Amino acid sequence: LVNIVTRRELDAAATRFGAGIAGDRGRETRASFEGMTTTGATWLVAGHAFDTRGAALYLPEYDSPATNAEVFEDGDRERVRRGYARVSQGPLSVSAAIGSRSKRIPTGAWGTLYNDPRTQALDEYGWVDVSLDRPAGAEGRLIGRMYFDYYYYTGTYAFDNAGGTPAVLINRDAQINRTLGEEPYFSYLEDRCGPASWAAYAQDEARLGAHASVSAGLRYDEYESFGGTLSPRLALISGQPRSATLKLLYGSAFRAPSPYELYYSDGNATQKSGDDLDPERVSTWEA
Repeated sequence: LVNIVTRRELDAAATRFGAGIAGDRGRETRASFEGMTTTGATWLVAGHAFDTRGAALYLPEYDSPATNAEVFEDGDRERVRRGYARVSQGPLSVSAAIGSRSKRIPTGAWGTLYNDPRTQALDEYGWVDVSLDRPAGAEGRLIGRMYFDYYYYTGTYAFDNAGGTPAVLINRDAQINRTLGEEPYFSYLEDRCGPASWAAYAQDEARLGAHASVSAGLRYDEYESFGGTLSPRLALISGQPRSATLKLLYGSAFRAPSPYELYYSDGNATQKSGDDLDPERVSTWEA
């Protein structure tokens, strides 16, 4: 789980740097730089690096001389890289992040070769966010946001080819086709998809006398995969100062199918793609 908390930058330039040790077999480094330009724009750049060789593990299930007496060293390696940047000028703010995590899987999971350094998972992600927040009239605010993000997963798995040629078969789950040196490999899944979506919403609040108010909102989402949907929300609030408050809420929401649910398939051997899935919808009342 990765939590990213953004904040407003300091008025004065500042630099922060930190380093640490992750157990007895790893290291971690963090750094951030922030300041303000002559035009009043504030900026922040931050980075994080984490590397560990992992623990030396003992698995009795693999107790044999062929597997180094079931103890593997440096096979549980992990590598993390993250970067973040933000620039703000008045009501406009632009932020971006990029990161990756690679992790070896030496434990023979899913029938792979035990303690083979080629079995590993790689996650890569990035996003860009542009937001605008400014007053609009005496009581309103104009808020706008555009963003783009991506995520890639690559899983590489080494299997015993059971006396065949080559002796080791490399299976790969990936969204991008990459060669693996000169070793032959079998592409278990290669897929590239880019479903597009956009959304717009409006919200307003009005007073209904001295002790009541109503808040209403409407959001429209358009997905390339299944079309558009409207999600309204309404709240009625009534109460006396320093006394009980009555709230009556109505809302609707939906969950769009994930790319995994829509597109993943292994040739219908164990899983079929759900390209005809519709979003899940829910309506709620609350008092």
